[in-house]
Amino acid sequence: MVDSALRHPRTHAGGSSCLLYGQDVGARLGGVFREAATLARDFGGHRVFNTPIQRPFIIGSTVGMSAAGLKPIVEVQFADYIWPGLNQLFTEVARSCYLTVGKWPVSCILRVPIGAYGSGGPTTAAAWRALCNSKGIKVAYPSTGADLKGLMKAAYHDPNPVVMLEHQGLYWSKIKGTEEAKTVEPSADYIVPFGKARLVLEADADAIAKGEAAVVVTYGMGVYWAKAAAKDFPGRISIIDLRTLVPLDEDTVMTAVRSHGRCLVLTGRATHQLLRASACIAHRQRLLRATGCTGAHAS
Repeated sequence: MVDSALRHPRTHAGGSSCLLYGQDVGARLGGVFREAATLARDFGGHRVFNTPIQRPFIIGSTVGMSAAGLKPIVEVQFADYIWPGLNQLFTEVARSCYLTVGKWPVSCILRVPIGAYGSGGPTTAAAWRALCNSKGIKVAYPSTGADLKGLMKAAYHDPNPVVMLEHQGLYWSKIKGTEEAKTVEPSADYIVPFGKARLVLEADADAIAKGEAAVVVTYGMGVYWAKAAAKDFPGRISIIDLRTLVPLDEDTVMTAVRSHGRCLVLTGRATHQLLRASACIAHRQRLLRATGCTGAHAS
């Protein structure tokens, strides 16, 4: 589905203006996870090509590409090592559209494989949390192939730069229990809007009404961790897949928390925005308790 998602803007939306470049995406390898295996063959080396392992260049070059009327999709490997490129992302790429109120957009998609599924070094995923606190950047973290493609389409037409975080363990559903990440695209025009969460699992209405249910708010690989844990509590767990971290679907989260009265925020690593949301949820719950409104009766 990653291959299909990357193919769409090149054939339907973007025409010859769309480029894919970065680390190992060219014809020889087609991505370290083989997610772009056929693209260079089908669209040519002038549109799908490798770059040096130079993250500031990969990210910073999208400014010039965008100014020239091109639509760059770039890959940086991996989230663990993205720090050297963050200066370009924060000071050049993110600020143009944001500070000019859309007059000078830098439209690009930054694809970042993330998440250890075997073992990782001391830098594993240490930098990406800062992405959620920089103005002008949208951040997506899909949990299924269909959502990845739907979000990729939305990102392609968005004037803001978008960071697409792709958990390595979900490529090809290589981890046991993630088989449902392999999904069929609902329709040819399927697009997932940013800031719209997905209800993955819903607790029984009786359990919610009695205050015996909890809602888990998560994203990416966390969806499958939550589903595995929910098997031990049949009918008592609801799971919300955020899909995007920036913007955050606060309405869906708050509505679920009010009805359940219990919330668990499940992350691979904490982000400030999610921690802020969690603190906001906790604060509202304290207010509800103070006024005598709790659980399903909270308004």
